[in-house]
Amino acid sequence: MTEETGCTGIGTTAFVAGLVAGIGTGLLFASQSGARTRRQLHNLAKDMQEEANQMLGDAKTSIGKVIAERLKEKGVTKVVFDRGGFLYHGRIRAVADAARAAGLEF
Repeated sequence: MTEETGCTGIGTTAFVAGLVAGIGTGLLFASQSGARTRRQLHNLAKDMQEEANQMLGDAKTSIGKVIAERLKEKGVTKVVFDRGGFLYHGRIRAVADAARAAGLEF
């Protein structure tokens, strides 16, 4: 990954966190019932969680593709996947599957 991509991810995360804080503060001071405000905050938090999960999924796929591309540039097409004691699921599986889809053989 380039530094540019990493900085963009950090900037995006900071922007989203600021957006959530700003919206949350605005909703707290709005003239409406507490139950309605809590419901809106709950829905907003759920939407933001879904968006964050999608962004993380995209990042995992991008990491796998970049790994595959860099290895293929160096002439490596077949690798041994060492999961380092971690279960083969979640982030590890997403990165491995993306690398495999990009042309690496495990």
